[in-house]
Amino acid sequence: MTVRYMGEEGMDTKRVFLVDDEYLAIEGLMRLVDWERLDAEVCGAAYDGKTALEQIEILCPDVVLTDIRMPGMNGLDLIAAVKRRLPSTLFVVISGYNEFEYARSALRLGVVDYIDKPVTVEKIEEVYGKINQIFQARQRFAEETVKKRPQFSQAIEELIRSPQQVMKQLPCLKEKYGVDLRGLERFLIAVCSPVGVEAGQKIRQLWLEFSPLGDSDLEIFQREKRLILLVTFCKEPDLAFLEQFQAFCESLVLEGAVEAIGYGAVHSGVTALEYALKDGEQALQYAEYLGEPRVDLRELEYHVEPPVQLLGGTNDIVYYFRTGEYDQALQKVEELLALLLNSKLELDLFYSECLKLIHVGMGLCRETGREFDRDGRVFLPHVEIRQYHRAADISSWTASVFQSMVQWMWERRSKEERKVAAAKDYIDAHYNEVLTLPYVASLCGMQPTYFSMMFKEQVGQNYIKYINFVRMEHAKQLLAQGLKVKDIYEKVGFQNYRYFCDKFKSLVGCTPEQYRSRLGIKR
Repeated sequence: MTVRYMGEEGMDTKRVFLVDDEYLAIEGLMRLVDWERLDAEVCGAAYDGKTALEQIEILCPDVVLTDIRMPGMNGLDLIAAVKRRLPSTLFVVISGYNEFEYARSALRLGVVDYIDKPVTVEKIEEVYGKINQIFQARQRFAEETVKKRPQFSQAIEELIRSPQQVMKQLPCLKEKYGVDLRGLERFLIAVCSPVGVEAGQKIRQLWLEFSPLGDSDLEIFQREKRLILLVTFCKEPDLAFLEQFQAFCESLVLEGAVEAIGYGAVHSGVTALEYALKDGEQALQYAEYLGEPRVDLRELEYHVEPPVQLLGGTNDIVYYFRTGEYDQALQKVEELLALLLNSKLELDLFYSECLKLIHVGMGLCRETGREFDRDGRVFLPHVEIRQYHRAADISSWTASVFQSMVQWMWERRSKEERKVAAAKDYIDAHYNEVLTLPYVASLCGMQPTYFSMMFKEQVGQNYIKYINFVRMEHAKQLLAQGLKVKDIYEKVGFQNYRYFCDKFKSLVGCTPEQYRSRLGIKR
């Protein structure tokens, strides 16, 4: 599609659609701009984004001028929605003084340019000059790519290496290869993981066998370990074409050319190359993640919130680890991983939730006073997990790490038991000192929670009860020796006389004085 600008001959009149929530703004554009001199016509207008989308889908204009801030659907959402349906449509946004960030977002969506308010005839004509260049480039593009296919491929390959700097590279590429990539109109990018060195040749052969794809061209590029398939279209691809392309992608897997393939929407304009590549790469990631041979990013459905049952399940894992019920802990891990697999989570969220489980386990191992390791090697879960791309493999890796943690905990137990025995001996010898749980745990090189669990399991009493038991046994001995109660409580580690008497009665069943009397000892 091309447009004549400022009197050029042989160009079709272009249809322009105006969108602004201010009635006077639209009236001004329609009346003040000499659209006929620009070889264009206003085919319609709307005062909100939703109405504009409905009319644009019917009228199929070549160019849309839209405001950004509007009630309901704003200008950015309108651009994104139209581009999904009519990728060849060109957009210009009208931006207010305080809307620069909106304008930058619009440029990332591939709009031609933005016009600052107030809008003038001069600004419209200046931007229309850029629109005209794009239409002219599109007209030349089909002819150039037929005559200079190798040069086109080389130019595109350079862009694929650094797609973030497209606009800066275009003049150099045009001078170097003699092709104007601004004319790249409709294209789709698929990214695949090839099988063997002959994968590219197999893909080309299968492409030729799919005759319904004849109104399009295929270029194949290597990017690291991936193959990039660039499909360009002579006309707007219809549903039948997209169905055939789907069958083509599936045949690539069935014929053993690729392991998996992913693609997204049809894009328009060379500035959209970066986003088309991201679509393809993300779609391939999901194909590998879901264990599917082909993924169309537009059909993908996933959740962005983890299931609420995860929290309770995580608490169960902590409980089972701390009570030494490791088989129960592993069973709970398997249940939570099955829950994650069935939740259709977004890929990064799935990684994140599995890593959260791993960090819970690492925290429990850390309570022993040491960091969990891999046979003496530092364990880096965020690095290891990225070696896996399929949900099932990520889940299996997570389960295997927990199994390793349990084995690590069992190996630690014999050492910890000796430490707990030493701690018990220390308490027996230093019962008359201040013996807080964190202090004694630190002597063993353990976290208080883990030490408390191990102490109770090995001694048969929790830490506080055991200390009180030892202290009361010594208190009874001192009472039997005839010492006064007021001279005893500090000797057995209590700081408060009243608290000592209350604790003695609760544990022995009588007050210290009553105990002395039962022994036949007079005051």
